[in-house]
Amino acid sequence: MPTTLRNTFEKQTVIQNIYSHKEPQTCTLSGSEYLFTICDGTVLMMNDACEVVKQFMGNAQSITCFSVCSINELLYVVDRSNMMLIYALDDDESALHEVKIGSKCPISISLDSTGRFAAVGSSDNTIRVFDVSLRHMTHLFRCGRVPEIISFIPGELQFLVAAQSDPVIKVYDLHEKKQVGSLRNHLSSIAYMRFLFDGKFLLSTGSDNVICLFDVKERRFLTEFTAMETIHTILVLEEICDSPIANSDVIARVLVAGESNNVRIVDVTLDRFKVKSEYKLPITNSSRKNYASDYIRHGVLLNGRAMLFSTLTHISVLSETFDAIDFSILGYCDTVISTGFLPWKKEEMVVVTNDAFVVHRRLGSMMGQLLFAHTEPVLSACISARSKHMVTVSRDKSSVLWEYEDGSFVPLVRLTGHTSSVTGASIFSYSEIEMAVYTVSADRTLKRFDINTHNINGDAKATWTQIIHETDINSIDISPNGNLIATGSQDKTIAIHTCDGEFVDRLRGHKRGVWNVHFSHKTKLLASCSSDGTVRLWSMENYELMKTLKLVESGAVLDVCLISNDMQIAAVYSTGVVAVINIKTSEMAFGTDAHDGSRVWTIKSYDDGDHLLTGGSDGSVIFWHDKTEEAIRLEEEDKQAKLELQQKLWNFIKAKRYVEAAHICLELNFSKRLLTVIGMMNDKSLHQFLFETAKKDIPNILLLQERNSRNEEKEELEVLETNSRNLGMETTDMGTILDVKRDEKKVISLMLRLFKFCRDWMCHSRTYTEAVRIITKQLEIHALDRFSELLSLDMSNSKFIILTVQSYLQKHINRLHRMLHTAYILKQYTGMDSFEEEEDGEKPRIVAVENALNDIKNSL
Repeated sequence: MPTTLRNTFEKQTVIQNIYSHKEPQTCTLSGSEYLFTICDGTVLMMNDACEVVKQFMGNAQSITCFSVCSINELLYVVDRSNMMLIYALDDDESALHEVKIGSKCPISISLDSTGRFAAVGSSDNTIRVFDVSLRHMTHLFRCGRVPEIISFIPGELQFLVAAQSDPVIKVYDLHEKKQVGSLRNHLSSIAYMRFLFDGKFLLSTGSDNVICLFDVKERRFLTEFTAMETIHTILVLEEICDSPIANSDVIARVLVAGESNNVRIVDVTLDRFKVKSEYKLPITNSSRKNYASDYIRHGVLLNGRAMLFSTLTHISVLSETFDAIDFSILGYCDTVISTGFLPWKKEEMVVVTNDAFVVHRRLGSMMGQLLFAHTEPVLSACISARSKHMVTVSRDKSSVLWEYEDGSFVPLVRLTGHTSSVTGASIFSYSEIEMAVYTVSADRTLKRFDINTHNINGDAKATWTQIIHETDINSIDISPNGNLIATGSQDKTIAIHTCDGEFVDRLRGHKRGVWNVHFSHKTKLLASCSSDGTVRLWSMENYELMKTLKLVESGAVLDVCLISNDMQIAAVYSTGVVAVINIKTSEMAFGTDAHDGSRVWTIKSYDDGDHLLTGGSDGSVIFWHDKTEEAIRLEEEDKQAKLELQQKLWNFIKAKRYVEAAHICLELNFSKRLLTVIGMMNDKSLHQFLFETAKKDIPNILLLQERNSRNEEKEELEVLETNSRNLGMETTDMGTILDVKRDEKKVISLMLRLFKFCRDWMCHSRTYTEAVRIITKQLEIHALDRFSELLSLDMSNSKFIILTVQSYLQKHINRLHRMLHTAYILKQYTGMDSFEEEEDGEKPRIVAVENALNDIKNSL
């Protein structure tokens, strides 16, 4: 039993989409270990294990195309806001430059070999070429059709080729600013292009199932190969000879793959293609209507390995000899509607997506297994806690019982009999081989299947069937002791039955359909959630409603589970909220907006809530870890530290050490006590306090954030080392330097806090005098550029400095203006010039003050 209620969870692992069949674009950086792919409008930078290292988003998170330059290690992306954004790969995720494209819906981009020029093809049938360094367009080519594929000829800035939804590859000359030639042999539109030997030769594929070889410089067709399928990727494995003596000499070896999932290793000569080896990838076709078939859509070479991307989330990584699959990576899913850990191996989990398969993978790894047994999308999966079995249910009106064996799941038996989609299942295992499986369906029925895994012969038939609801049944759960079964339906009720099918009671109270039901660990409570936005707790002793919880005003509650020894409820909402609710107080102990605000369909827990697993419509799975004990420990440490500081404060005041006492008041945010302590100080002590508050040199962080060369990280380190030496600190390691940087940020925070105090004190006549005294000393100690630095470092709080100093100076300027006016009148009557320049050439003091005020206003 936990000693405290859980109130702090943090995301420990997020399994997200890394590839989308809708946006089949990937590339690698020459000489790098990173792969780039576009998914859901975001470019992901991944390592060779497909773990996301960094992600880059456009202005509207809707990137349509991208390209990577290996010369300067920059990423060029184009988004639907018609902007080209340029990112440094080794920098943070903010764009270095932006270039306005001015075209309609850009769909393709290509860079020249230097990265200075970028060509963008758009759906308005144009190709625009930009000088990125000058941020303006240099060329505009109007095409007859949409330029779906464009590319600079490697090594030659002068020429650009484009495939425009027709059988012709057109060549454009940037010097002459017009089309100067074409490459012809295909009979239908071009699907893929790949250059050889820095643009000397070009390999192209089309929907006519033909691969063509062209001599680019002479602009002529050389030879072709009929593949009997549309080829979507060509990977150059080896460039052998760019100047063959005979036409039969091999110039390159390539890997080609396409819609039939055939992988061929082909030797390319000037007069023909020679197939060296061929095999078929074991990718199972999906029956989902969104996919005509599952086929290879794209491919890249990374660290000497070929990675082939299919339309069905599959990423096949080939062996170093390219003759077999080394391992598979599961890269994409549309919507996570159910998930769960394996109780006997908690580092593994299953994920049900909006497709006809189930994903079995290790936590934190992209590698896994696709489980095929259904012909329609799977709706749910139930894992037995007592045996190594799982049941999946589907819209194909059937359920499948799986057995875990040697690290993977294998199908055992199909459970049939329902006349509509099977929406839920629950297992109660009597032993490792005997179990009862209960299923519910949109046909309003509850079925029981008695299974003996050692005696399976064909499809299993139900032991008994009962119609238990008026409309579709959404969910089912069985009590831990196996005595009771609860089902939730769209008819707004919850039906309770015994394990033998006898009716016990019907729970009413929800105003809309019931999405999920969940028994407590001791079978004393039942939690239910509904589209009416409520979570209800029911007693399993008298079957009466105990409590109704509604914390989020809008949105349905889609799933629920009991944690913390049945003292808390974890619930997920259609608005993206993940919440933990204390049952006794009906208060939210933890709540956060997860999954980018999309619907969160499922939540599961293990170790009584130490870990939670959620999945949503954004296609991601989030693994949450309970941090309550650590948060309590940190809170206690912070409380103890504050008590120690308060004790020091009283001791310093008693000893009349007002400077040290003022520093503690400022750190503890004691405004009134600080004012009292400052009132006890003489001018010398106040000067010392204000000087020590800002004694550390504040670095120009904005300058440190700009990266204009590869040596800037080193320069940042040198700046930090200089600051630390100014403080008299040894700079022997990076940890010390980072401590210096944190100290500087703390100094900025304390100075801003002091200005806030002064601003508040100047609003009251009783404290105005001390506030003016502090501001006067601040202006005597620090130059105006010091305040400008503060403004640039923390713009969110800069208004307090502006308002404080401006209010102070304005009062004195008004007084000086009245003095000036009086002096002017005296001059008119007496002829005296009271404001002539002094002998040393200094201007009157009022002019200096006015200039100071103007400087402060301009810095805002």
